[in-house]
Amino acid sequence: ITFPNFVTVTEIGRTTEDRPIKAVRFHQEGGRSDKKTILIDASIHAREWITPATITYMMREIVDNPQKYDCIMNQFDWLFVPVLNPDGYVYTHSHNRMWRKTRSQTESI
Repeated sequence: ITFPNFVTVTEIGRTTEDRPIKAVRFHQEGGRSDKKTILIDASIHAREWITPATITYMMREIVDNPQKYDCIMNQFDWLFVPVLNPDGYVYTHSHNRMWRKTRSQTESI
């Protein structure tokens, strides 16, 4: 990680097909300890390919221009989940472009 004092990448779970679901936390050290967290996730629906790029752009903007975002970084921690549905996302690239759901198997009731 290029910004170890500011950015933390963690695995928040695993998918049905055993892919990691990763979250990127932005936390300004030395700030208030009672800050609330803003969660921004993307690629919930597998075929929404633009959303991971949008979140990546947002994260890069904050990292490249920290002085511009000090006012919000002092008030909030940020948690970004660029690809919440990695199984479906991969499936849309390899099998069915219009697939929208996860790849988990559900039982019929």
